[in-house]
Amino acid sequence: MFPKNCLGAIDLRTRNLAAPQDRQVVAPLLLPIAKYDAGAVSSCQCRVFLASAWSVHDSHWQFKCRRFICPTLRRHRPTFADSQTTIEMDSVMPTDTPQEAAFSIPLPNGLTFTGTDAAQLVSAKFLSREIFHKRFYDRSDFRGQDGFNVVDIGANMGLFALWMSPQIGAGRICCVEPTSAYDTLAENVRRNGLSNVLAIRCAAGAPDSTLEILEYPEFNGVNHNAEFSPAPWGQFFIRLLHRRKPLPPVRTSHPCRDLASILDEAAFEKVDLLKIDCEGGEYEILDSTSDDVMAHIDRVCMEFHELHPSHDHRKLVKRLEGCGFDVTVERPWFERTFQKTGTIWALRR
Repeated sequence: MFPKNCLGAIDLRTRNLAAPQDRQVVAPLLLPIAKYDAGAVSSCQCRVFLASAWSVHDSHWQFKCRRFICPTLRRHRPTFADSQTTIEMDSVMPTDTPQEAAFSIPLPNGLTFTGTDAAQLVSAKFLSREIFHKRFYDRSDFRGQDGFNVVDIGANMGLFALWMSPQIGAGRICCVEPTSAYDTLAENVRRNGLSNVLAIRCAAGAPDSTLEILEYPEFNGVNHNAEFSPAPWGQFFIRLLHRRKPLPPVRTSHPCRDLASILDEAAFEKVDLLKIDCEGGEYEILDSTSDDVMAHIDRVCMEFHELHPSHDHRKLVKRLEGCGFDVTVERPWFERTFQKTGTIWALRR
């Protein structure tokens, strides 16, 4: 329940204080956290744990807390160092009120990406360059068309949705994202008036299970299952971008839903394009999806990762071919050698 050496916790919804049985918590230590908007947090299991780096000088409490990762709290986060924050959540939903803009990036299609935290800037620039300037998804037979139903698993902050939404017109895109990036996704849907986008906050995978994710505050494009080891190049890339030791990842917990239940909520009887980019989660997603559901999908664009001994992209290829797809694998030398990634393009026969 409590991390090692934790002084206590505050429930952001009820503002109740709690402490490990073997420790005594003085209320003033945690009460300043109660000023945050508890009404913006829907999960009764969302708590902020404070590590035991504190001291008393002249009756004034001095806190050492690295930063709050929950987007609801980011606008007021402390900047003290030398401890860490752990967040447990079923899901922390975005606020109903507009979020403040930390920065904005005009996009070539006339829409604008808005970042809700300055720490997102590096990741947003990288993704916007890949999607809009290098046109990674602009591939024959996989371009969006008017009326298309699109599912985006691993939607992150919504840049793919901003790319695809104008292309599908009267169609719809269902964005699935479990991490704190969801709040930025929802804010961009609101600011750009994307009426054809449905955002769902959950992890995709085996139903009734829970996924532990490591979230990287300064480069959320590489958030991944806590059981996986990121590629060495990915770690080096983050350090190269920041020219310093980055903030440590934050471990968060999220409920999983299978693809069938996601399609039911979106009311999709047919999926014209399924895009998957979830840093190694693609194996469990396909494993938990029945052949009957796969039969309703016409195209799959999937970035695969080999971050665990059980990962082998040939398993994905075999499954897709068995479901009636013609499969093309793209794996340039650099991605294969350093990033342990590649891309699968699957088109129904």
